[in-house]
Amino acid sequence: RTLSNSHPTQAEILTLAYNQNTTLLASAGVDRSIMLWSANENYDNVAVLKGHTNAITALTWTFTDRLLSTSADKSIVNWDV
Repeated sequence: RTLSNSHPTQAEILTLAYNQNTTLLASAGVDRSIMLWSANENYDNVAVLKGHTNAITALTWTFTDRLLSTSADKSIVNWDV
């Protein structure tokens, strides 16, 4: 499945990351938003996270299922998902 075609803004995706138990997939990129997908057969969109002011360049999950994102706006955000 191609997530870029499912991304509501059709923006370029720069980074992807699964959470520790692979139940959620996060995608992000030039549109400054993080899309959370249920890692089921259909990859349903379950949430949109916004807060960066420039492209999101990296995503990583912690062992406690917090999502960290970095951006070209020189910020790091620690999301409680």
